Amino acid sequence: MKRIISFYVYFAMCMVLFAQATDLTLDCQTPGWLSSMITYGDQQTVKNLKVTGYINNTDLKFIGSLTQLNLNGVIDLGDVTIVGNSWNGNFKSASSASSTTSGDEYPYSIQKLIVPHSLTSYHEVSVYNTTIDTLIFDTKVNKIGWIDSMHTQRRYTFYRQSINYLILGENVDSIMAMQSGRIKQVRLPLSLKYVDHYACKDCIKDFSTSNIDKLKNIEVVGYQSFYSESSESLPDTLYFPNILEFNFAAFNYKEGMHIYLGENLKSVNSQPANLTWSWYPSAKDVTFHLASKTYITHFGTLPNLPPETKIYVPKGTLEQWKNRKDFTFYEEPVPLKGIALNTNEIAIEVGEETTLTATPVPEYTFSGWSEVPATMPAEDVTVTGSFSVNKYTLTYTVDGEVYKTYEVEYGTGIEAEAEPEKEGYTFSGWSEVPATMPAHDVTVTGSYTLVDGIQDIMEDEQGAEIYTINGIQIKNLQKGLNIIRTNTGNVKKVFVK
Repeated sequence: MKRIISFYVYFAMCMVLFAQATDLTLDCQTPGWLSSMITYGDQQTVKNLKVTGYINNTDLKFIGSLTQLNLNGVIDLGDVTIVGNSWNGNFKSASSASSTTSGDEYPYSIQKLIVPHSLTSYHEVSVYNTTIDTLIFDTKVNKIGWIDSMHTQRRYTFYRQSINYLILGENVDSIMAMQSGRIKQVRLPLSLKYVDHYACKDCIKDFSTSNIDKLKNIEVVGYQSFYSESSESLPDTLYFPNILEFNFAAFNYKEGMHIYLGENLKSVNSQPANLTWSWYPSAKDVTFHLASKTYITHFGTLPNLPPETKIYVPKGTLEQWKNRKDFTFYEEPVPLKGIALNTNEIAIEVGEETTLTATPVPEYTFSGWSEVPATMPAEDVTVTGSFSVNKYTLTYTVDGEVYKTYEVEYGTGIEAEAEPEKEGYTFSGWSEVPATMPAHDVTVTGSYTLVDGIQDIMEDEQGAEIYTINGIQIKNLQKGLNIIRTNTGNVKKVFVK
């Protein structure tokens, strides 16, 4: 009988242990009471926690205490509203708040943390001494980090945290400072406009396609803002169509790179303000393309960049850069417009067939794709293509006859042909000549006017009257004999063949 009773007691204890939860979803409607909603047993075993409703910093500290037990999976606070919308508490319990962690040791680990979407403020030590594999920061916070106007003091949004992958939401428009070296990878938001000095230094180990696409709205790029010790993950081309201020030392460029800076560019520098020491890229084969047709007055000195660095400017603007002696400027051989693909990347299955369409704009002709496999092999495939700028015919005619013709590339500057000369005639001048070659053929016309005694009489005698031999007044000279009475009363006879 005792054995039977012992068996039932043991069985009941096992049932209690197995009943303790590893996954919990809680709706907290009273801030500060989250701990009362989880039994002691569940606190010991919960690995994944989703909370909705309303919480405060007391609840955040309670969640932090669970991370020191078994809460190391997913912490989903996306649909939570924190009282005051500010996260000023950290993931450490009151009992361990006074403990210290030296160096880069992070004793607590979380697989994924989803920060509340409603958050408007996030304190720098909100998640302290913690390793986070994935942090989803899709909040109402629009600025990451803080820095003073002299760039001497910094406050990091993600401080004393080791984050493998940080996903920034579309409300973030400025990155001032992230903890260098402690964030392995960042997915940038499309809303990003301002990236300060050092802001993402050593934070983007692999500049993937998803991040390249997020550069299109950036307006300011600071010194070492995207620096990484390894440059191999950088693409061959970076394009900043909306850039206003650019620092040449923003990236650790790799050899052969091309960087395109849009037509709104106002300022270029390499030396950050208020710093007495500098690092400069060592890659020599780097080419910058400036789309601005206006001379950039705030174009700083670039003494330590490799002299082999090339800078291209739009056609017809090279003259205004002639006084810059620190670099050699070149005229852009092809305008920076006209590449139109239906997509830049296609995800297809092995063996699947697909079509990639290139639609050239009127100014360009597509030169064709490199070799395309008939079906998708079991490996990544890159197909390359290029556009060549179109040429159009520029024709000069005189009195309806072709005088000269030229084949001119689209966008090339045009200077009017020298006016022809013909003895006994004057040239009327050319009709309108476009400043640059448009995307169509152009015909420029001109004509000769005979210079003779009759013209001299008509020009010298303003108001002269013309008559036929029968005494009938006419407006213009006609073939045969004409009688001209000048404004002084003299009469002359003029014969027109």
